[in-house]
Amino acid sequence: MAHLLLTGGTGLLGNYLVRDLLKAGSELALLVRSSRKEPAAARVESLMRYWENEDGRVYPRPFVLAGDLTQDDLGLDASARRWVARNCDSVMHNAASLTFHAASPDDEPWQSNLYGTRRVLDLCRETGIRQFHHVSTAYVCGLRQGRILETDLEVGQTHGNDYEVSKFRAELMVREADFLDRRTFYRPSIIVGDSRNGYTTTFYGFYVPLKLLSGMLSKVAGVASNREELIATIRHNGRRLTEILNLSDEAGKNYVPVDWVSEVMALVALTPEHQGKTYHLTPDEPVKLKLTREVMEQAFEKYTELSERQTYDETERRNLELFFIEGMKVYAAYFRDDPIFDTTNTRAAAPHLPCPEMDAAFFTRICAFAFESNFGRRTNRPARTAA
Repeated sequence: MAHLLLTGGTGLLGNYLVRDLLKAGSELALLVRSSRKEPAAARVESLMRYWENEDGRVYPRPFVLAGDLTQDDLGLDASARRWVARNCDSVMHNAASLTFHAASPDDEPWQSNLYGTRRVLDLCRETGIRQFHHVSTAYVCGLRQGRILETDLEVGQTHGNDYEVSKFRAELMVREADFLDRRTFYRPSIIVGDSRNGYTTTFYGFYVPLKLLSGMLSKVAGVASNREELIATIRHNGRRLTEILNLSDEAGKNYVPVDWVSEVMALVALTPEHQGKTYHLTPDEPVKLKLTREVMEQAFEKYTELSERQTYDETERRNLELFFIEGMKVYAAYFRDDPIFDTTNTRAAAPHLPCPEMDAAFFTRICAFAFESNFGRRTNRPARTAA
């Protein structure tokens, strides 16, 4: 059986894709960058041991290609490229940078999202790979409102940040690659943690105000004279969040759990009749800001503790709020009222895999994992759940 070559296998979505593709019987090859602490093969082995412990089963090992999306030829030597030519018939390009604003035209997100995609396409051209699975984003739609179709792409839209532009241009590049026989596009919206236990390895998007407010409130707790004052401060800052973002409680965001996105993608990627289309991996409707704000407030009330310090300093409190406002400015174009994404192709391909309900219980699990893992600063792997 020919291998599917996956990029970005050590990121959050990539972690789940490795597990789900292997579980479905795929032969996998992974393009993985060595880190300062571990070579590529050791990083993959750590991932596989995690899933074996989590799922209580043994998984076959992917073939590991030590490379780098940002280097010429993806950092692969001639021998590695020959291996790809002999053994791989398809690519799933999942690796990406989530940087919103580039410092320069050669910086992220351009380096990974646009130039990296070009390098992956060059490898496909060189090695004869003709099937391409491209992980894009629902936000190639830019600042459009209303209902966004899966067939929509270039309609004269304006984008909110460099990340969206880089993903838009990368998707155009893949569509224009005339040497490919089949192109399948996956457009997830805002990916958050596992629907069952909240597990995540990254804390972007939804987690940004949660993390900023957490840091702010941990200091504010030191100047609150009692628990009631602390809770009042938490609720005040929850309301300030909507004011800073210039949004109403009825504004919505399209959050989706990583496990669901991966499961649908694996199904589509390994089912020939579903390939060659574009899939919005989004919820049935955006989640109201009111719901997530209230869940965040409850999480802050549970996890924020009063300190022994009892000195009230209004200047300090104001400085902390300014710190929060400045931190959120980077994401101002991200936290906007979302459109509704059509999911006709997704529902047709996976009618038995509806998106989990994005309710208060779901977001409570998401927040709990973030706080209990101290936003990834300490290991906090949840108890094993059924595969």
